[in-house]
Amino acid sequence: MKHHQNTYIALFLLLALLFTGCTRGKQMRQRLQFIAACNRADTVFTARWKPTVDSLADYFRNHGTANERMMAYYLQGRVLHDIGEAPQALDAYQRATEQADTTSDDCDLHTLYAVYGQMADLFEAQYLPDDEMKALQMAERIARKDNDTLSAIKAYELRIRPYFLKAENDSMLFVMQEARRQYLQIGRRKEAAQAIYPTISILLDRNEIQEAGHYLNLYEKESGNFDKNGELIFGGHYYYSKGRYLLAVGQTDSAQYYFHKALSRGQKEAAYHGLLSVYEKKNIPDSIAKYAKLFAAANDSSYLHVNQEKLYQITAMYDYSRHQRIAEEKAKEARKAHREKAFIIVVTVLLLTATAIITTRLRTRAKRKYARLVRVFEEKQTMLADAIDKQRLLNYDYEKAMQEKEIEKERRDFLIKQHDENINQKNQEIQALEENLRDLETELQKFSSVNMEASFKKSDIFKLFDERKRHHRLNKIPTEKEWQQLIDLFRTHFVRYYSFIAITHRLPVNQFRYCILLRLGFDGNDIGILMDKDKDQRYNLRKIIYEELFGKPVQVKLLEEKLKQYF
Repeated sequence: MKHHQNTYIALFLLLALLFTGCTRGKQMRQRLQFIAACNRADTVFTARWKPTVDSLADYFRNHGTANERMMAYYLQGRVLHDIGEAPQALDAYQRATEQADTTSDDCDLHTLYAVYGQMADLFEAQYLPDDEMKALQMAERIARKDNDTLSAIKAYELRIRPYFLKAENDSMLFVMQEARRQYLQIGRRKEAAQAIYPTISILLDRNEIQEAGHYLNLYEKESGNFDKNGELIFGGHYYYSKGRYLLAVGQTDSAQYYFHKALSRGQKEAAYHGLLSVYEKKNIPDSIAKYAKLFAAANDSSYLHVNQEKLYQITAMYDYSRHQRIAEEKAKEARKAHREKAFIIVVTVLLLTATAIITTRLRTRAKRKYARLVRVFEEKQTMLADAIDKQRLLNYDYEKAMQEKEIEKERRDFLIKQHDENINQKNQEIQALEENLRDLETELQKFSSVNMEASFKKSDIFKLFDERKRHHRLNKIPTEKEWQQLIDLFRTHFVRYYSFIAITHRLPVNQFRYCILLRLGFDGNDIGILMDKDKDQRYNLRKIIYEELFGKPVQVKLLEEKLKQYF
């Protein structure tokens, strides 16, 4: 009786320990789901959430699935992000990406996309355009893997932020135009109009007034950012852009009206600059002096704010001690290892006790069972001897039948061999026909390419470019609108070539245009006239293009030959 009691006690303790572990795991998963739901509801996390997400990250470091570990670190990063601890937040986001198993079919790509999006926002706030670009590229790649085309386009559109910080206006223009094209391709006219808005400021800076007016009109009609009375729903920078455009076309009073509207929406620096321009044009000295001072004060305030923010970020970065974090993690790991060791010792003792008791009882039962099996074995042995005698009689009949089957098998093997030889012969004939078909297809593609090129060179836009390079002394290079017309027609006539330079390699604007003119047969001097580039500039551009498309060049002048090998 005492042995039975010990056994039951040991098993009860073991089940209790296992139940405790399962219960804690269930609680941690419920807590993880709750905080994830709060995050989806756009909750602004405060410092009181930090102990909770820290405990989740600590638990799921060694428990749960890859998706759960990623979610735990992501939520830890979200809380740290909201309470202003940017370096720790980035560290948590980086750990979240390391947990993701993108090769798995059940990988939570939606959460992984959100992680890279949050990292991009932090890099933007800390003036790190190269790091932000990498995060946005990863976000776009993850969204496309998840077949989420809209999110992929949004990630691509956000590339204008790092390009803006690096003052690369040509790249910004290309991204905005390409994002607009992709939005329109999936029927998102509202997003397409919103994506093109930053283009307006660049066009106004370049004095391309007509095209800026076109995009302003498009933004007003299709962006969805205006109420039924035509008033901006939120923000105010649009009023400054509108005022700049009206000032450029000579509508000074209307421009003044929109600059005042921008001021009423809190756009002080922009509005004061606009009003200063108005009064300079009207030549009113008192107003010029007034708004010059206001603009200078607003500009200084903005500069001070940005630099104070940056100083705060840098201070936060250096205040965070990496060595202290490593020491704390090692201490936690040591305490955890100690608890696990104690747990293993207790479980081992219990298991050994239970095993000893159960083994004793099993040995007694085994002896009884062995005696019974010996009796059964002797009975079966007698039955086996009788069965062997019967089997010998059956073997004779079986061997005779097998001899007859062997003869039939040889005949069947001969027929199969003959059939296989016929199939091999037919396969060879089919292979020869396929090779002939591929040769014909190649010739057909060459013929089609020649026709498409001939058709393109009859177009009005090609003739316009050809006319411009022949009358270069007029010093009139193609406009942006004419470039866009040429590119739009080129895309439909030279699909593979366009895809190679614009989609596969995403060449910047100048490299992209150079490759198009090269494919259309313009020589180096013609390209220099149309793109306003001297000989040295063209040489450097060709070198960069060669490296982008094919690696480090042997000779830059071989670019045309290299492209002809492909197309």
